[in-house]
Amino acid sequence: MIRSGRFGFAAIPIVVLCTRTERDALAPTLDTHTRLAVEDDFSSLCAILDGLQDMSHRRRVLVIEDAHEAALATKQALEKYFRVEVAFDGNDGLTFWRARRHDLILLDLRLPGMPGEQVLGHVLREDPEQAIVVLTAHDAVNQCQDLVLAGALDFISKPVDLHALPELCISALRHQACLTSANRSAAREHAVASLIRRVHAAHYYVERGQTAQAARQLRQAIFESRARALSDDEWAELLCEFEL
Repeated sequence: MIRSGRFGFAAIPIVVLCTRTERDALAPTLDTHTRLAVEDDFSSLCAILDGLQDMSHRRRVLVIEDAHEAALATKQALEKYFRVEVAFDGNDGLTFWRARRHDLILLDLRLPGMPGEQVLGHVLREDPEQAIVVLTAHDAVNQCQDLVLAGALDFISKPVDLHALPELCISALRHQACLTSANRSAAREHAVASLIRRVHAAHYYVERGQTAQAARQLRQAIFESRARALSDDEWAELLCEFEL
């Protein structure tokens, strides 16, 4: 019920006390915010609790908002679950982001120095996969829709519901992770398709005795697949196949 978000923050840390048998059975079903502790293993429980106090594993959120009271209220609502940094103008926000590359940016549009639209453009040019949620007034929804088309992940209308904000941030990060995974899968699929085409072309040239052209296609295929070199065992297995 907690993980559903209806009874609290879905990413709140939970420690489940169980027997060793139960721990082994439950371990494959865990999410990233749940820990298992054996009931009579107090040293393990203390280690888990100490780890939960450690902020280093928490995701970073950058709030870029010029209204000081709103910015500090947002920070207070989030800092129980995230490492939060606040910038009160666009230039400082861009500087802070470049220094630490936060997991999520909450970006106001009406900023002194550098408007939010320009901050968005600079960030996405440098990192197209950066998760950015735009904070906007009710009368600027159409503008935010354009920014979402330009690469922002989502937008939140002001005044922000501070109780719901942590869950909104978690959802945004989860959505961005799905998009990133999908984009990388598509890129890998494209690379494999290109590799297959070149291997077929090399086979075509070998069958016709045009070894120079075949070698050129294979060199290009090897270059495109350079991210994963063959291990010694894979080389040995491959050479054995040719000897047969």
